[in-house]
Amino acid sequence: MARLTGTPLKGEQLPSPNNTLKDYDVGGTDLGIFWQMEGSKVGIFFGDTHGREFIAEKDGKGGGNGANWRSNVLAFSSDNNLEDGITIDSMVLDENGSAREICAGGKTNPKKYNTSIPTAAIRVGKTDYVHYMNIYDWAGKNSRWLTNFSSLYTSTDDGKTWTRKESVTFNGNSKFSQIYYAKKDGFVYMIGSLAGRGGPGYLARIKEKEMLNLDPYEYWNGDSKKWFKADEGKATTIIPGPIGEASLLDHKKFKRWIIAYSYDSAYDPMAKSKFHAMVYRDAKSINGTWSNLKILADVNQFKGLYCPYIYPLKNNDDHLYFTMSQWEPYNVYLMKANISMK
Repeated sequence: MARLTGTPLKGEQLPSPNNTLKDYDVGGTDLGIFWQMEGSKVGIFFGDTHGREFIAEKDGKGGGNGANWRSNVLAFSSDNNLEDGITIDSMVLDENGSAREICAGGKTNPKKYNTSIPTAAIRVGKTDYVHYMNIYDWAGKNSRWLTNFSSLYTSTDDGKTWTRKESVTFNGNSKFSQIYYAKKDGFVYMIGSLAGRGGPGYLARIKEKEMLNLDPYEYWNGDSKKWFKADEGKATTIIPGPIGEASLLDHKKFKRWIIAYSYDSAYDPMAKSKFHAMVYRDAKSINGTWSNLKILADVNQFKGLYCPYIYPLKNNDDHLYFTMSQWEPYNVYLMKANISMK
């Protein structure tokens, strides 16, 4: 549909309503994790970000390059007309006018931290929460990323300032190293996975008012069909792997849960063919039976694609709007797909 970040490439015809390089010192970035704030306002978390010296197609390698690396940055938008793209209203800035890092990243503790990557965000009441994973090595076995921990930051002033909440900290081997949030009936549900792109999905929930206390978190065990409090080990697989970066939506029109994620058959022992794509599944109940894989977009259409993060305000529509990152040119695009619940 449109480019969300960075500078159009030569010959690119897509709408590009933002000049993030000039306005916010964001030349190259990825992710684009949405969550609803107030009314039509959404927050958008991005991952590892590089500044004005970034080159989109440097030596054909993709990924980040250039000065002023930040592990994550945050934008806001109230633009709910997506047909011509999403206009960014503002970003959280530092004293130099550059987009500011929110979750303490690699520069904070370079001997121990590599980077800190947001995985999901949500608003409960008037508090915004972001879950992130603190990575020390990207090169684990079987598509694992090795983490020190994952945890939360919160904001009570509409995203202007953020504070680490150590009371919710998952260890480096947690099934909820990456998570994907959605709210329903007074609970915040979270599908989680090991850090990386090779593991399956697990399910937990927490009452909205208890987000910052790990003790009441409940984990779904599909064998006994029960929730177990304060015992992550009881969580069983609800969605088979491999699951990469994902997002979760309670779709009102279709009355379905939808999860979208990155998929690579190289990490799927059950794969019948080789492919790399952004996919989705749907289910009537979040702890019920999920559909087979359905493809949103594949690598033959979009080189180096990953990270389908669903736009949450179009949950009563025949289409799914979501972001897509591309490793080269290492920027974020807005996508639109027809979806089917058959």
